Amino acid sequence: MLIETIKRKSYIIIPFLCLTFYLCLLFYVYAFFSVDFINMEIYHATFKNVLNNPRDIYMDLEGMLDYYYLPSFACFFSFLGLLDLFTASFIYLIILYISSLLIILLFDKILILLNLKNKWIRFLFLLIISNGWVIFNQFREFQTKIIVCLIFLYVIEREIDYRINDKEKKIGYYIINYGLFIFGLGITPNLIFLFVIYLFHEIRIDTLFKRINIAKYLIVISIFLIENFLFFIYPELIFKFLNGINFPAQYNSILSLCLSPFQISNEFLLNYIRLLLILITILITILLTVNSKLLIEWKFSIFCLSLLYLDIYKGYALLQILLPFVLLLLVPFIKQEVSIKKFVEENYIMLIGFLSASCFILISSDTNHLFRTFTLLQKFPFYLLIYFRWLIVTCLFTTILLILIYKNKNHFPYYKDFANMRDYQN
Repeated sequence: MLIETIKRKSYIIIPFLCLTFYLCLLFYVYAFFSVDFINMEIYHATFKNVLNNPRDIYMDLEGMLDYYYLPSFACFFSFLGLLDLFTASFIYLIILYISSLLIILLFDKILILLNLKNKWIRFLFLLIISNGWVIFNQFREFQTKIIVCLIFLYVIEREIDYRINDKEKKIGYYIINYGLFIFGLGITPNLIFLFVIYLFHEIRIDTLFKRINIAKYLIVISIFLIENFLFFIYPELIFKFLNGINFPAQYNSILSLCLSPFQISNEFLLNYIRLLLILITILITILLTVNSKLLIEWKFSIFCLSLLYLDIYKGYALLQILLPFVLLLLVPFIKQEVSIKKFVEENYIMLIGFLSASCFILISSDTNHLFRTFTLLQKFPFYLLIYFRWLIVTCLFTTILLILIYKNKNHFPYYKDFANMRDYQN
């Protein structure tokens, strides 16, 4: 039985090996080069504060950025505060590595649930989400986005599984899904829009105050209060948290990087542009939330793609979370031919979109990396294209997606009428 399972899932081995390679590469870098434990020093100091003096989890740390997540993350990983920095860092990296392996398994399961039967096509999807600078950077900077990606994918996988297999959603189902989602938001509060979409995707305006929906609201509030119980004990932490989340919103936008040469003289204009993009994001959230025809996985996918466009938060920092959902947009259009030649002929438009999506993982988040290497780019007008690389790639991907939708306009695949992909795909 085990041997048969391994043979059936053999295509997963290479994505696993890719993730292992990036982790080993990081260990090699740590062994032979002098590097800082980016982010982990902040986490470790915060974990120790949770154990020693929770009132100080949002204190200013010397020479480091402030901790700006919700208390739930620090409380959950507080056991690492009992260890020295090196040991805690090693254990945290192993947790990230295991989480990344689980993402591969979970994403493969989602593709199967969406009726993507051809394992080699699924292999292409898995290869993209397991490679590139974005993966190495998650390990190198001890990022939390791998954990959040795993949580969100698990929530969506359960939604699809329950829908396809017509399972009844009981209170326990909502407690698990909402609990995990809220924990994920504790690490990435700027994705609160996704939770709004998720919470209300089954609730119509005329049923807002039905008993079952009120029970859902109470579950959400209760879980939030339980996971962040430190807000009860030390109410001043609420204001420190709200002050802390201004940091990523203010400085980590690609838009602000694009306008950085004009930022001093046009700060007023920059703030108006940010406000406009936030308003557009809220509008998209509302439209997706009130649309009762779209399936929840496609709502997530469309929102994630729009977030790359609008970039109210630094898109690259969230790419580990966004990319798997963006890739899902291509799934309904794939013609699952056995012959490679026929597959290319039938899917050439989709493959162009697939390649454009893969460009994300090959681009460094820091434009200055390129400028330090190629100093001429600092004066060459081409640097504008480097600044707008996200816009270029997302435009290409979206154009391909629109072409695919137009070609299949009589069988639009994201509606509930086509929830069973078996009736749609070849």
